[in-house]
Amino acid sequence: MQGEFRADVSRDTFDASKQFSRVFLQQGRVQLDADWNEQGDIFSRYLRSLAADLIGPHGGNAAVAGFNLITTEAEIDNLKGESGNNLPADTVKSLKEALRASGFLIGAGRYYVDGTLCINESNEGFIQQAGYPFELNLPLDQIRETTGPYMIFLDVWERHISSFDDVDITEVALGGAETASRAQVVTSVFVLPPKLGDVTFYDQVQLSTDITTLKNAITANNDTDIRNARQTLLASAEATRKRLSIISRASMRARA
Repeated sequence: MQGEFRADVSRDTFDASKQFSRVFLQQGRVQLDADWNEQGDIFSRYLRSLAADLIGPHGGNAAVAGFNLITTEAEIDNLKGESGNNLPADTVKSLKEALRASGFLIGAGRYYVDGTLCINESNEGFIQQAGYPFELNLPLDQIRETTGPYMIFLDVWERHISSFDDVDITEVALGGAETASRAQVVTSVFVLPPKLGDVTFYDQVQLSTDITTLKNAITANNDTDIRNARQTLLASAEATRKRLSIISRASMRARA
Protein backbone atom coordinates (compact mmCIF):
# COMPACT_ATOMS: atom_id res chain seq x y z
CA MET A 1 0.00 0.00 0.00
CA GLN A 2 1.05 3.59 -0.55
CA GLY A 3 2.08 5.59 2.53
CA GLU A 4 2.00 4.51 6.16
CA PHE A 5 -0.02 1.42 7.08
CA ARG A 6 -1.36 2.22 10.56
CA ALA A 7 -3.72 -0.57 11.55
CA ASP A 8 -4.02 -2.72 14.64
CA VAL A 9 -3.33 -6.06 12.96
CA SER A 10 -1.57 -9.06 14.48
CA ARG A 11 0.50 -9.84 11.37
CA ASP A 12 0.41 -9.99 7.58
CA THR A 13 0.47 -13.69 6.59
CA PHE A 14 -0.25 -13.39 2.87
CA ASP A 15 2.56 -14.77 0.69
CA ALA A 16 1.75 -15.05 -3.02
CA SER A 17 4.62 -17.52 -3.58
CA LYS A 18 2.82 -20.14 -1.46
CA GLN A 19 -0.07 -20.18 -3.96
CA PHE A 20 -2.74 -20.77 -1.31
CA SER A 21 -6.23 -20.84 -2.86
CA ARG A 22 -8.27 -20.16 0.30
CA VAL A 23 -8.34 -20.15 4.09
CA PHE A 24 -10.19 -22.82 6.11
CA LEU A 25 -11.49 -21.85 9.55
CA GLN A 26 -11.43 -24.72 12.05
CA GLN A 27 -13.68 -25.37 15.01
CA GLY A 28 -12.30 -24.87 18.47
CA ARG A 29 -9.39 -22.79 17.23
CA VAL A 30 -8.42 -19.21 18.03
CA GLN A 31 -9.72 -16.80 15.41
CA LEU A 32 -7.25 -14.11 14.36
CA ASP A 33 -7.59 -11.10 12.09
CA ALA A 34 -4.62 -12.35 10.05
CA ASP A 35 -6.59 -15.34 8.73
CA TRP A 36 -9.50 -13.22 7.54
CA ASN A 37 -7.17 -10.64 6.02
CA GLU A 38 -5.21 -13.32 4.20
CA GLN A 39 -8.42 -14.69 2.68
CA GLY A 40 -9.19 -11.21 1.36
CA ASP A 41 -5.68 -10.91 -0.10
CA ILE A 42 -5.92 -14.33 -1.77
CA PHE A 43 -9.25 -13.49 -3.39
CA SER A 44 -8.12 -10.00 -4.43
CA ARG A 45 -4.97 -11.40 -6.06
CA TYR A 46 -7.05 -13.99 -7.92
CA LEU A 47 -9.48 -11.41 -9.30
CA ARG A 48 -6.75 -8.95 -10.30
CA SER A 49 -4.67 -11.66 -11.93
CA LEU A 50 -7.71 -12.89 -13.85
CA ALA A 51 -8.56 -9.38 -15.02
CA ALA A 52 -4.96 -8.72 -16.07
CA ASP A 53 -4.82 -12.01 -18.02
CA LEU A 54 -8.08 -11.29 -19.85
CA ILE A 55 -7.70 -7.53 -20.39
CA GLY A 56 -3.93 -7.10 -20.51
CA PRO A 57 -1.80 -4.46 -18.77
CA HIS A 58 -4.59 -1.89 -19.12
CA GLY A 59 -7.94 -1.47 -20.85
CA GLY A 60 -11.67 -1.32 -20.42
CA ASN A 61 -15.08 -1.69 -22.02
CA ALA A 62 -15.35 0.97 -24.74
CA ALA A 63 -18.96 1.69 -23.76
CA VAL A 64 -18.08 2.66 -20.18
CA ALA A 65 -14.31 3.23 -20.35
CA GLY A 66 -13.22 6.01 -18.02
CA PHE A 67 -10.21 8.30 -17.70
CA ASN A 68 -10.37 9.31 -21.37
CA LEU A 69 -9.00 12.81 -22.02
CA ILE A 70 -11.53 15.43 -23.12
CA THR A 71 -9.79 18.36 -24.79
CA THR A 72 -12.47 20.33 -26.68
CA GLU A 73 -15.82 21.94 -25.94
CA ALA A 74 -17.32 19.98 -28.83
CA GLU A 75 -16.51 16.75 -26.98
CA ILE A 76 -18.26 18.11 -23.88
CA ASP A 77 -21.36 18.90 -25.95
CA ASN A 78 -21.48 15.25 -27.03
CA LEU A 79 -21.14 13.77 -23.53
CA LYS A 80 -24.01 11.63 -22.28
CA GLY A 81 -25.25 10.89 -18.78
CA GLU A 82 -25.79 7.41 -17.30
CA SER A 83 -29.30 7.34 -18.81
CA GLY A 84 -27.88 8.02 -22.27
CA ASN A 85 -29.33 11.50 -22.45
CA ASN A 86 -27.48 14.77 -22.98
CA LEU A 87 -26.00 16.39 -19.88
CA PRO A 88 -27.95 19.26 -18.25
CA ALA A 89 -27.01 22.72 -19.51
CA ASP A 90 -25.59 23.75 -16.11
CA THR A 91 -23.35 20.67 -16.06
CA VAL A 92 -22.11 21.37 -19.59
CA LYS A 93 -21.36 24.97 -18.63
CA SER A 94 -19.39 23.97 -15.52
CA LEU A 95 -17.42 21.36 -17.48
CA LYS A 96 -16.45 23.93 -20.11
CA GLU A 97 -15.27 26.25 -17.35
CA ALA A 98 -13.24 23.39 -15.89
CA LEU A 99 -11.78 22.69 -19.33
CA ARG A 100 -10.58 26.28 -19.68
CA ALA A 101 -9.07 26.21 -16.18
CA SER A 102 -7.47 22.76 -16.43
CA GLY A 103 -6.52 22.37 -20.07
CA PHE A 104 -8.29 19.02 -20.32
CA LEU A 105 -10.94 16.95 -18.54
CA ILE A 106 -10.79 13.36 -17.30
CA GLY A 107 -13.80 11.31 -18.35
CA ALA A 108 -16.05 9.35 -16.02
CA GLY A 109 -16.19 5.56 -16.16
CA ARG A 110 -14.26 2.39 -15.37
CA TYR A 111 -10.79 1.23 -16.41
CA TYR A 112 -8.41 -1.58 -15.43
CA VAL A 113 -4.69 -1.22 -14.78
CA ASP A 114 -2.74 -4.43 -14.12
CA GLY A 115 -6.06 -6.01 -13.17
CA THR A 116 -7.01 -3.32 -10.66
CA LEU A 117 -10.44 -1.77 -11.19
CA CYS A 118 -10.26 2.04 -11.31
CA ILE A 119 -13.41 4.15 -11.22
CA ASN A 120 -13.81 7.83 -12.00
CA GLU A 121 -17.25 8.77 -10.72
CA SER A 122 -17.66 11.96 -12.75
CA ASN A 123 -16.08 14.07 -15.47
CA GLU A 124 -13.60 16.44 -13.84
CA GLY A 125 -10.89 18.92 -14.70
CA PHE A 126 -7.25 17.90 -14.52
CA ILE A 127 -6.54 20.27 -11.63
CA GLN A 128 -9.80 19.30 -9.87
CA GLN A 129 -8.50 15.85 -8.99
CA ALA A 130 -8.26 15.07 -5.30
CA GLY A 131 -4.69 15.52 -4.11
CA TYR A 132 -3.54 17.66 -7.06
CA PRO A 133 -0.70 18.58 -7.65
CA PHE A 134 0.92 15.15 -7.69
CA GLU A 135 4.46 13.88 -7.37
CA LEU A 136 6.25 13.81 -10.76
CA ASN A 137 3.50 15.92 -12.32
CA LEU A 138 4.50 18.73 -14.69
CA PRO A 139 2.99 22.05 -13.46
CA LEU A 140 0.04 23.27 -15.53
CA ASP A 141 1.61 26.68 -16.15
CA GLN A 142 4.74 25.05 -17.56
CA ILE A 143 2.64 22.86 -19.86
CA ARG A 144 0.86 25.92 -21.24
CA GLU A 145 4.06 27.91 -21.70
CA THR A 146 5.91 25.22 -23.68
CA THR A 147 5.21 23.47 -26.95
CA GLY A 148 5.48 19.81 -27.79
CA PRO A 149 3.76 16.57 -26.79
CA TYR A 150 3.79 15.03 -23.32
CA MET A 151 3.00 11.61 -21.98
CA ILE A 152 0.03 11.42 -19.62
CA PHE A 153 -0.28 8.49 -17.22
CA LEU A 154 -2.96 7.06 -14.97
CA ASP A 155 -1.33 6.35 -11.61
CA VAL A 156 -3.02 3.70 -9.44
CA TRP A 157 -2.23 2.59 -5.92
CA GLU A 158 -3.87 1.19 -2.80
CA ARG A 159 -3.84 2.88 0.58
CA HIS A 160 -5.03 2.07 4.07
CA ILE A 161 -8.07 3.92 5.45
CA SER A 162 -8.81 4.08 9.18
CA SER A 163 -11.57 5.84 11.07
CA PHE A 164 -9.27 8.87 11.33
CA ASP A 165 -9.47 9.14 7.54
CA ASP A 166 -13.16 8.27 7.19
CA VAL A 167 -15.42 8.49 10.24
CA ASP A 168 -18.23 6.71 8.38
CA ILE A 169 -16.55 3.31 8.89
CA THR A 170 -16.99 3.52 12.67
CA GLU A 171 -19.85 1.58 14.29
CA VAL A 172 -22.59 4.03 15.28
CA ALA A 173 -24.47 1.41 17.33
CA LEU A 174 -21.40 1.07 19.57
CA GLY A 175 -20.99 4.78 20.13
CA GLY A 176 -18.62 5.33 17.22
CA ALA A 177 -16.20 2.54 18.08
CA GLU A 178 -13.65 1.58 15.46
CA THR A 179 -13.98 -1.97 14.11
CA ALA A 180 -12.34 -2.97 10.84
CA SER A 181 -10.36 -0.58 8.65
CA ARG A 182 -10.36 -0.47 4.85
CA ALA A 183 -8.11 -0.53 1.77
CA GLN A 184 -8.89 2.00 -0.96
CA VAL A 185 -7.84 2.17 -4.60
CA VAL A 186 -6.66 5.69 -5.43
CA THR A 187 -6.07 7.10 -8.89
CA SER A 188 -4.47 10.19 -10.35
CA VAL A 189 -3.89 11.35 -13.90
CA PHE A 190 -0.61 13.22 -14.26
CA VAL A 191 1.50 14.78 -17.01
CA LEU A 192 4.99 13.31 -16.94
CA PRO A 193 7.94 15.59 -17.81
CA PRO A 194 10.36 14.14 -20.39
CA LYS A 195 13.18 14.34 -17.87
CA LEU A 196 13.43 14.64 -14.10
CA GLY A 197 16.87 15.20 -12.65
CA ASP A 198 19.21 12.58 -14.09
CA VAL A 199 16.33 10.33 -15.18
CA THR A 200 15.10 10.58 -18.77
CA PHE A 201 11.63 9.10 -19.19
CA TYR A 202 11.10 9.69 -22.90
CA ASP A 203 12.42 11.63 -25.89
CA GLN A 204 9.99 14.46 -26.64
CA VAL A 205 11.30 14.96 -30.18
CA GLN A 206 10.90 11.27 -30.99
CA LEU A 207 7.43 11.28 -29.45
CA SER A 208 6.46 14.20 -31.70
CA THR A 209 7.76 12.31 -34.74
CA ASP A 210 5.82 9.17 -33.82
CA ILE A 211 2.61 11.16 -33.35
CA THR A 212 3.06 12.85 -36.72
CA THR A 213 3.57 9.43 -38.32
CA LEU A 214 0.28 8.23 -36.85
CA LYS A 215 -1.56 11.35 -38.02
CA ASN A 216 -0.23 10.93 -41.56
CA ALA A 217 -1.25 7.28 -41.59
CA ILE A 218 -4.78 8.19 -40.45
CA THR A 219 -5.01 10.89 -43.13
CA ALA A 220 -3.90 8.38 -45.76
CA ASN A 221 -6.34 5.81 -44.36
CA ASN A 222 -3.61 3.17 -44.43
CA ASP A 223 -4.58 0.46 -41.93
CA THR A 224 -1.14 -1.17 -41.88
CA ASP A 225 0.67 2.11 -41.23
CA ILE A 226 -1.91 3.08 -38.59
CA ARG A 227 -1.41 -0.23 -36.78
CA ASN A 228 2.39 0.05 -36.93
CA ALA A 229 2.36 3.68 -35.74
CA ARG A 230 0.11 2.84 -32.82
CA GLN A 231 2.32 -0.09 -31.84
CA THR A 232 5.35 2.20 -31.87
CA LEU A 233 3.62 4.70 -29.57
CA LEU A 234 2.39 1.92 -27.26
CA ALA A 235 5.90 0.44 -27.04
CA SER A 236 7.33 3.84 -26.12
CA ALA A 237 4.66 4.37 -23.48
CA GLU A 238 5.21 0.88 -22.05
CA ALA A 239 8.96 1.49 -21.78
CA THR A 240 8.28 4.73 -19.91
CA ARG A 241 5.78 2.97 -17.66
CA LYS A 242 8.44 0.43 -16.67
CA ARG A 243 10.89 3.23 -15.83
CA LEU A 244 8.27 4.79 -13.58
CA SER A 245 7.56 1.47 -11.86
CA ILE A 246 11.25 1.10 -10.97
CA ILE A 247 11.34 4.39 -9.05
CA SER A 248 7.97 3.86 -7.32
CA ARG A 249 8.09 3.52 -3.52
CA ALA A 250 4.72 1.76 -3.26
CA SER A 251 4.30 -2.00 -2.86
CA MET A 252 0.97 -2.05 -4.76
CA ARG A 253 1.14 0.44 -7.58
CA ALA A 254 0.40 0.35 -11.29
CA ARG A 255 0.31 2.79 -14.18
CA ALA A 256 -1.26 2.99 -17.63
